This record gives sequence, structure tokens and C-alpha cells, in this order.
Amino acid sequence: MRVSPAHRQRDKFDESVTYTRPNAQTAFDALAFGRLFFTGAPAMNSTSAIALSGMSAAQLGLQASAHNIANLNTAGFRRQQAVQGAEAAGGVVTALRQAPQPGHSLEADVVDQLQEKNAFLANLAVFRAQDRMTGSLLDTLG
Repeated sequence: MRVSPAHRQRDKFDESVTYTRPNAQTAFDALAFGRLFFTGAPAMNSTSAIALSGMSAAQLGLQASAHNIANLNTAGFRRQQAVQGAEAAGGVVTALRQAPQPGHSLEADVVDQLQEKNAFLANLAVFRAQDRMTGSLLDTLG
């Protein structure tokens, strides 16, 4: 997933940290199915926004581990690590950091990929369930 400059914030103290926040556009980038009921930026306490933030965090983790695996044979390469934290309003904020020492860890990157894939799929299931419930509610009202 590409994060446009409008959706990316740089840490003023550490240029190696990139924070991403989910928005309606990341939903369209990450998903190619179903209905999306967004009117502007979603509130972070909504179930769909929380699931989108989880998918965004998992995707950033997958990108970091794929980047690490692609650079296994690069001399002096420092691994990227995805660090996640909870948002006050719900959801996840993710930061990418570089490891302090050069080196690789193929085993850790493969395990990270499996964990991030499962995290993405779990959040996708929540998002789809919310979408179905919203569709049922609209069918009932309409």
C-alpha cells in the first residue's frame, strides 16, 4: 500500500519513523470488494475504522518484512521493524523503525509475515461482518 504525503506524518525527532493512519482511501486501496459506507473520514471508534487501522498496520508489517527479505544480501543493511501502538480513540498506529545494528533475521521475517497475514485476515473478517450488518440495517430501514 502506498501512503500519500497527505496521509503520512514524519516524526520530528527521528526521521527513520513513519506513522500511517487509516482513511477511506486506504480502504479502497486495500479492499476490492463490497460496499463502503464512508462519508468523509470515519470516526475511529467505529468498528469499520478500527478494522481498517488493523489492516493498515498488518499491511505495513508485511511490507517491512518483505523489504527485509528482499535485502538479505545487501551489505550493511539494517532491518525495518513495524512497531504498533494503541490509539486513544480506538485502532492502531504503526511506526516503521530501522534496527540499530546491521544484519538480517530471515526466520523472524518469515514469522512476522505469517503473523501479519493472519492479523490482516482477522481484521478483514471484522470489516466484512460490519459491512454485512450495515447492509442489513439499511435494508431494514429502506
